[in-house]
Amino acid sequence: MSQELEARIDQLEDRVRRTRRRSTTLVAVLVAALIGLNVAPVAANHLKVKTSDLTKGAVTTPKIKNQAVTTKKLKKNAVKTSRIANGAVTTAKLTREEKYRRVGTSGNPAFGNGGQGDCIWQTGANIIAGVGHPSFRVDRFGYVHLSGVAGATDGGGGDGVCDPGDPGEAADGIAFTLPTGYRPATPQIYPVGDATVIVVGTSSFTVPGLGTLPAGTVYSSNPQFGLPLDGITFERAGSPVLSRQPASVGSTGGPEFTGRILGLN
Repeated sequence: MSQELEARIDQLEDRVRRTRRRSTTLVAVLVAALIGLNVAPVAANHLKVKTSDLTKGAVTTPKIKNQAVTTKKLKKNAVKTSRIANGAVTTAKLTREEKYRRVGTSGNPAFGNGGQGDCIWQTGANIIAGVGHPSFRVDRFGYVHLSGVAGATDGGGGDGVCDPGDPGEAADGIAFTLPTGYRPATPQIYPVGDATVIVVGTSSFTVPGLGTLPAGTVYSSNPQFGLPLDGITFERAGSPVLSRQPASVGSTGGPEFTGRILGLN
């Protein structure tokens, strides 16, 4: 091989080495630029994840921390029946039903006494063996249920006669008073046998010829007949269902109507 050819080969090899060094330097510069200019912003952008950034089905129940999703974090009407899996809502997951509260027991309303001790209300079981004790409860849907039987006898106070039809003796017909949270929005009127039962709402209720019944009172026009409560059900005041209805379920009229069915006008 001639010296001239060897010299040219050496020049070519030198050029190749210089080209490789420049390529390596260029790659290093590009990598540094990518790290400095692009990687940091991408990481910052991913600190805030929007719903649109998530793939459908990416967030599953096992990936959600317990108690992370609360009622306050849910949009109104976000959970609809169509989105609840069949069998997902079991009895154990519902609000626990309240037990019946017994009238005349500790922590519960007392029986009426006519205001003067002339009309003594009590459980019907003291008069007729086997009937249920007067009780009440509210269910998980906001409905109040009454149960049992109450009865009354003449007492030694006042005029000594249990008769709410006498002038100024409306209190004789009050068996007990429902506490706040168990009262209907408006008076509920129920004809029961020889008596008319009135469950007064959140405000007092004036009946012409009878007088004014205080809020929440459970009244019978005929204490001698007794006060059957089984089957009396109504929506309590403040019920979301009740607020969408033009009239209260079970209410059959105003004071004048009540006076007519009680035979007072």
